Amino acid sequence: NQLYKPLKRIFEPVVKDTETLLKGDHTRVVRKPTPTAHKGGIVAFAAKSLKCLGCKVVIPSGTVCAHCKPKESLIYLKRLKDYNER
Repeated sequence: NQLYKPLKRIFEPVVKDTETLLKGDHTRVVRKPTPTAHKGGIVAFAAKSLKCLGCKVVIPSGTVCAHCKPKESLIYLKRLKDYNER
């Protein structure tokens, strides 16, 4: 509404029907979906990988790496404590 009246005054000499400026099919919003890994783009360069909960090194599977395996119970308890404090 704030734009309609000034635009109407500006376009009155040029456009016969100023009502069609801000109404009609040309004013509909077109939504473009966000890129996904299947379509490529910048998302294609990002790959999600598993990380060790102790030292944050990339691991192929599991929750902790071989180096942190002996401390797995301590890591779990620390995570549980941090979670409960939130």
